[in-house]
Amino acid sequence: MSICNIDICATRDSVPPGSLVTGPIGYVRLHGRNAEAWFDRKAPVERKYDYLYSESELEEWTARFLEGGENNLRSNPRDEQALFEAKIQELQAKVGELVLERDVLKKRWAQIQESREKTS
Repeated sequence: MSICNIDICATRDSVPPGSLVTGPIGYVRLHGRNAEAWFDRKAPVERKYDYLYSESELEEWTARFLEGGENNLRSNPRDEQALFEAKIQELQAKVGELVLERDVLKKRWAQIQESREKTS
């Protein structure tokens, strides 16, 4: 699952641009920064989104996503390692239970054999 980062015209209530990368794919929606049309209730939808990002605005997003990707790469190996270690512990616990169960069964089998020998 990935979080969608958005870019919209900045207002005091708008979501600030982010650089969250929470999954294998970083995702951003560029809605445009056409504030005049965005808040005009009579403006058609296509006019609200009619915005051509400048090269510097797109470079800001490139920098944000590189930062987000780096942060994700830094945190994910630890997450993967923690998952791996938890799985190893789980498997070790199962193996331990199987060994214990096998030992109990062997002991019980020895008791049964001993009992049979005494009765025969």
